[in-house]
Amino acid sequence: MSSTDRGSPVLMCPDRFRPFDNRTDVSVVARDERLRLLWCNETYASSFGATAESLRGSTMESLFNRQFAEERAELLAPVIEHGTTVAYEQVVRGLRYLTRAWALDPNAFGIRGCFVVAEPCATTRPVGDGVPFVSASVADLGELEALTRRELEIFRLLAEGLTGQEIATVLHRSHKTV
Repeated sequence: MSSTDRGSPVLMCPDRFRPFDNRTDVSVVARDERLRLLWCNETYASSFGATAESLRGSTMESLFNRQFAEERAELLAPVIEHGTTVAYEQVVRGLRYLTRAWALDPNAFGIRGCFVVAEPCATTRPVGDGVPFVSASVADLGELEALTRRELEIFRLLAEGLTGQEIATVLHRSHKTV
């Protein structure tokens, strides 16, 4: 999913997020093109039992498991390389989030990167068409780790109360396939 502002990429920085600082349920992070942490809000830092200052310079691999870090690097590559805005659903530590990423305003830190905002999903229904569900999580999935990304997505939709036919419609698949 991409977004542009009159043909130009939408650029984000901490100052543009400042009006939303009172949202203590939203995690926000700015990362450079190598995905090192440049800045984060206190909500993000506290989820690691740390301070924003102590996390500065940390890598995705130092904070998350390898699968999570690799999957997020793949999702964020178009943001950094092309200024594309992306959105995806994810489950982190048992909570479902809508996560969006924009190109980082290079004037904010003097380098290219991405600005990522993760907020709890307000609905149990899927966010919408074109917003993929990503499976890698920092939480231990236990026996569910054997499931594929699509199987996890179907399992999540079942848990949210959707019928087989509704899931088929959401995933653009036949009921028999689901």
